[in-house]
Amino acid sequence: MYIVAKNNPSKTRKYVQIVKSYRNNDKKTRTKIIKHIGSASSFDDDAIQQLKTIAKDIIEQYKSIKYQHDTLNIDQNNDFKHPIPFKKIVVQKSDKLTTSQLEEQKRVIIGIHDIYGYVFDKLKFSADFQNNSWTDKQINIIKNLVLARIAKPCSKRASVKLLKDQFNISLNLNTVYETMDLIDLNCIEKIKKKAYSAAKRKLKNITIAFYDVTTLYFESFTEDELKTNGYSKDCKFNQPQILFSLLISDEGLPIDYNIYSGNTFEGHTLVDTLTTLKVKYKLNNIIVVADRGIFNANNIEFLENNNFKYILGAKLKTMNSKLKSSILNKDNYKKNSEKTFLYQIINLNEELKKKLIITSSDKRAYKDKEDRNKAIDKLKSKLSKNKNSSSFISNYGYKRFIDISSKEEITINEEKIEEASKWDGLHGIITNTELNATEAVSRYRNLWQVEESFRINKHDISMRPIFHWTPKRIKSHIAISFMSFSCVRHMMYNCKKKNILLSPAAIRDILLSVQATILDDKNKKSTYYLPSKITNEALDLYKIVKKTPIIEIKRLKM
Repeated sequence: MYIVAKNNPSKTRKYVQIVKSYRNNDKKTRTKIIKHIGSASSFDDDAIQQLKTIAKDIIEQYKSIKYQHDTLNIDQNNDFKHPIPFKKIVVQKSDKLTTSQLEEQKRVIIGIHDIYGYVFDKLKFSADFQNNSWTDKQINIIKNLVLARIAKPCSKRASVKLLKDQFNISLNLNTVYETMDLIDLNCIEKIKKKAYSAAKRKLKNITIAFYDVTTLYFESFTEDELKTNGYSKDCKFNQPQILFSLLISDEGLPIDYNIYSGNTFEGHTLVDTLTTLKVKYKLNNIIVVADRGIFNANNIEFLENNNFKYILGAKLKTMNSKLKSSILNKDNYKKNSEKTFLYQIINLNEELKKKLIITSSDKRAYKDKEDRNKAIDKLKSKLSKNKNSSSFISNYGYKRFIDISSKEEITINEEKIEEASKWDGLHGIITNTELNATEAVSRYRNLWQVEESFRINKHDISMRPIFHWTPKRIKSHIAISFMSFSCVRHMMYNCKKKNILLSPAAIRDILLSVQATILDDKNKKSTYYLPSKITNEALDLYKIVKKTPIIEIKRLKM
C-alpha cells in the first residue's frame, strides 16, 4: 500500500488516497483504491500534507497488525475502558478476525482527553460545579468545552462540531449555551480559588506574584456597560474591548484574574486585585511584580500601607530634574557582582527602604536605537507620500518626533530624536525589598512569564476575539478560557519538572496525533478499537501524568 495525491481535471484540487498495486489476468500492473482520505486545494500544501499524514498513520496501523495466515489475534483486557464515550461498551474475549472484513467507521483523537482531561480533574474544577448541584451531563459539557478550546480554539458552534467529528462526542448547541449561563459569579470565584489552590499545592508556598493587564477585543462595534472602546493593546481602537488582568506565580501558574470595562485605566486595577488577594487567599508576605504601566503614586501608597513588598517598573522620563540628572550621569554606574550589567541605586525613602535601581545595557541601547530608527524611517516614508497632518493623528508611535506648524506643515524634530537617544539602554525599577540589584532585576525580568501567559491566552487558547455579546455570557467564556489556560500552564509546569521544555502548541500537536480508528467487522457485526502507533514524545507526556496509553487492539460491542 502507498499514498498518491492526484489532481482533478481542472488541477484546482488534489485527492489523497491509499492505493494498492496488483496484477490482473493479463499480468499488467494496476492500482486499486483502498481508502479515499480527502481532498484539498492544489495550492494548500499544508492541508495536503495533513491528509498525507493521516493516510500514513492508517497504513502504519494496518502494518502493525500481526498477520497469522491472514488472521488477526486480538488480545483482550476485561477492565478495558474506552477513553471516548461510546455507548454501552462491552469487552469481549479473545477473537480472530479476517482482515478483509475490516472497514473503517471513524477516526477519533484520544490524546487530548487522556492527558488534559486528567489535568482538568487534578485541578479539581469539576468539584466547583458539583458543589453547585450541577448534573454530570452539565459538568461534562463544560469539561469538553475546556478541552476543545485547548485542542482547537473556535466558536462554541464550531467546538460542538469539532467534538462530534474528531472526538466522537455529541453535544447539543442549545444545551451548551444553557450550561454556560449557569456559570454565575459565585461559580467563577470558585474556579479562581481552585486555580490558586492548585498552584499552592504544586509550589508549597507562593512568595512572588507577577501582575499585568491586557485588552481583549470583540468582533463588534456596539458598546455597553462592560465592553467599551479604550486604549487597545491589539490596536483595535474602533472596536469595543474589555480589560483582562492576570496574576501568576513565579512558575507561571495562574493565581487569579479579573475583567474590567474596556475604558478602565490599567493602573487603577492593581488595588482592586490585591485587596481581593488579601481577603480571599490571605496572601500578605509576597513580592508583587508589575511593569511600569501599573506605576503610579496611588498604587505605591496602597502597597506600602498594606505592607506589600513590590518591584515595579519605573517611568524614568517623568521623574524630577534632579533624579533625571543622576540617571543620565554615566559616572554613577558600576558593574553588578556578576558583571552582567551596569547599575546605580538611588535611595528614595530610607525609612520605607524604597529605592530606585537603574540599569544600563549596551544590548538594550542597540535595540532602543534600532526601534527608534525604524519609527523614523516609517515617518519619513509617510511624509514623502502625504504631508496632511490629519493622517498622522493615529500614529501615536511617531508623534514624539514631529512638529506641526500653525500652517499644518509637518517636520521632523531632530532635537527630540537627540533627546530620546540619551535614554537608550536605560531601565529602572522601584522596590522596597531587601533584594540586591542583581536579585531585584532578575525578579523583574521574569515578568516575561506574564507576557507569555497573555500570548497563550490570546493565541493558543484564543480568548479573543470574543463573539459573545451579553456580560453574563462574556464572563462565562472568559471562565472557560481561564480553565483551559490553567490546564495548559500546569501541563507545561509538569513537563518542565521532568526537564521537557515544550510550548503549548507542541504539546497540543503531540496529543492530537494520539488517535484511534474504529473498525467494523462487516460479517460478525462487531466493532474494533485500533489505537494509532504512539510516538516517543506522546509516551513521555503519558509518563509525566502517570497514565498508560492503550496500545492493543480491542473489541467493542456497541
